[in-house]
Amino acid sequence: MIVDAASQLIGGPQASGILAGRRDLIQSAALQQLDHDTYFEQWSPPASQFDKNALVGLPARGIGRAAKCGKEKIVGLLTALKLFLAEDCEERHQRRLAICQEIVDGLKGVEGATVTLVDRKDGRGPTVEVAVHANELDFSAGDLVKRLQDGEPSVHANHTRVRNGIVVFGPTCMKHGDAAIVIRRVRAELGAE
Repeated sequence: MIVDAASQLIGGPQASGILAGRRDLIQSAALQQLDHDTYFEQWSPPASQFDKNALVGLPARGIGRAAKCGKEKIVGLLTALKLFLAEDCEERHQRRLAICQEIVDGLKGVEGATVTLVDRKDGRGPTVEVAVHANELDFSAGDLVKRLQDGEPSVHANHTRVRNGIVVFGPTCMKHGDAAIVIRRVRAELGAE
């Protein structure tokens, strides 16, 4: 199983992922990354990773080669994983909850939207939901996401629920000071500044 979202949830690079699962499937995926200018006879894979004797030859086409991950992304992912594992789960949750609470407090009382802190206990963590009242404003939740994205500085919100009139902000990749930027940009777009 390739878990791309996991790299983002631990603060790692978006264009990376963690491959986990059955050994034979991981080996198959790894074989798809090989250069094709190597002769099978020359290839000396680590015995701990591959049983070369079980293979009839190298794959004819490495379909994963074009989507390979660079060294920088790998180091970034490993660093993010190390930092993630070093942080206490409850401390992480409280840190993310505080970011969400800061956004909720900063958007309190804005007209044209209802702001709610949602604290899920299912591992997804807390988020801030901004329900846009399109009938009070001249734009929809989708328009708000686009305005935030295209403005300066650019703010990228979760757009998966805009058809329901909701813009979602997650604290996972936010660092100190980012909540203030989100607050300022959302308030400006909603005409609260």
